[in-house]
Amino acid sequence: MKEEEIHQFIRSRRSIRDFTNQDIKDEILTKIIETACYAPSASNQQDWNFIVIKQPEAKQKLSDMVKSAWEEKLKTSDVDYVTDEFKNYVNNFYWFSRAPILIIATVKKTESFMEHWLGLEISEKVGGKNISGAFAVQNLMLASLAENIGTCCLTGPLLAEKDIKEFLNISKRNSILCFIAMGYIKSMPPLPERKNLEKIIRYYL
Repeated sequence: MKEEEIHQFIRSRRSIRDFTNQDIKDEILTKIIETACYAPSASNQQDWNFIVIKQPEAKQKLSDMVKSAWEEKLKTSDVDYVTDEFKNYVNNFYWFSRAPILIIATVKKTESFMEHWLGLEISEKVGGKNISGAFAVQNLMLASLAENIGTCCLTGPLLAEKDIKEFLNISKRNSILCFIAMGYIKSMPPLPERKNLEKIIRYYL
């Protein structure tokens, strides 16, 4: 693949929410996750895990947890700027049960001595576990696209992280990074407008 083809491939990725019913073969899914694991990671620790969920009942249970958590949060909120528009947007956080496969990416939490030494916020940045996991998730989404499999990354479900971890028996030493809905692409959405580079690049020369 030539340089320009690589650039165009990366730019062609979309967040897919419309999937076919075609099954993803285990060997293809394994290859995708293996490719994801070639991402760079802090100190090469590779502190990521991927939980693959195919069972419709489990996906629906997780969706119900997320919906319930957000409904409770909205019901008890006294913040004026929680508008009807945002309440409608919350629907985007629990549709994932429709996807043929749901992958939950988790990462190990920063070591406790780092938290005590540097503080939680700085230790998470220095430890690099979240960003390392994000690299692996990006690899996973691009590897999926190479197989004509669409993905959509969601972080809205993390409001219900405590219940989700209990349901899936996720270790207390791990945190959930994101949900990834997966399936063969039924329809491709248009390219969202990109920000002008002048707004996001600063040079010190």
